[in-house]
Amino acid sequence: MSSNPGVRFIIRADRTEVRQQALKAFDAETTTPSQLADAAKDGNLTLASDVERLIKNSDLLANAGDHGLAAILCRQALRYDSRSVTAIDRLFLLTRSDAERFKLAKTAYELEPNLARGLRLAKILVEKNQLERALELYLQIAAQITEENELVFEIYKDVGNIYVRQRDFDGAEEYYHKAFALNPDSDVLHVNLGTLEIQRSEWGKARDFFREAVGRNVNNDKGWVGLALAHEKLAEVELAFANLENAIEINPANRTAVHMMALWGQKYRRIEPAIQALQEFLSSESFDEELSLALIELFCERQQYKLAQLELERLLLWNPERPELFELERRFREIEVSTAG
Repeated sequence: MSSNPGVRFIIRADRTEVRQQALKAFDAETTTPSQLADAAKDGNLTLASDVERLIKNSDLLANAGDHGLAAILCRQALRYDSRSVTAIDRLFLLTRSDAERFKLAKTAYELEPNLARGLRLAKILVEKNQLERALELYLQIAAQITEENELVFEIYKDVGNIYVRQRDFDGAEEYYHKAFALNPDSDVLHVNLGTLEIQRSEWGKARDFFREAVGRNVNNDKGWVGLALAHEKLAEVELAFANLENAIEINPANRTAVHMMALWGQKYRRIEPAIQALQEFLSSESFDEELSLALIELFCERQQYKLAQLELERLLLWNPERPELFELERRFREIEVSTAG
């Protein structure tokens, strides 16, 4: 996918040597809050330089993997200069709170609006399902474009995505074509175009776009899912399963692909691959009631009631309030008694 200006740091385990070097540099250069307070009392505080130093030390620690302390330094910098857009941008990359990220993105754009900050804020609005506000911001940014680049491509593509969700298919097509003119080789855009054709029930066109997507990027699991769906609608079932298996092999955490495999497993009596996909997905997910129930149903199809009961017990740990689950548990006990007799 195209680069996202709002992407977070990837948190990795600290590498001791690198971290020690960063802390050494930090100790050598940082001004502590007490030192800043003393300097302020003495009239010796150079605000801009000390804020700059805090941000620099924050960068050192972030690069060494100590994001918690790096975030503290950014917050300290903002205590001295609440309008430091540099500190706001750094803190945005370090914080994990969605609410704080939205507030930081909004503040940074209001203080120093530019294409990247506008795009970042608009993407968050889309995540919050505030589509009208996001669309208004995207179009506001687009009106100020003076030269076309990768960020402009992202704007056009995202506007198209919003129009699809609003079922304005002509509007979506217009902006997808604008994006296509800037980057005709984007596999992500071809997935978007395929999705648009699905909404129009143009399954042949959808298949062709998804095929183009995976041709450009064989690891695009969403492209394989779309291609599978198109083939299934065109009654090309073997191709559909092969494509869906590709998607799950590339990304076992693709919930859409796993859910489709569960549904098709029952529909086409392909129980074993469906069970395998569900088990792998649920082994890394803390709780997904819908897919757990799908797995229980598939176990029952195979008369593997012990396994079904184990999955039900796991489900009850997460949702002990649902009476239907207790009824299902009672039925499993009855089966156990009848088979034992």
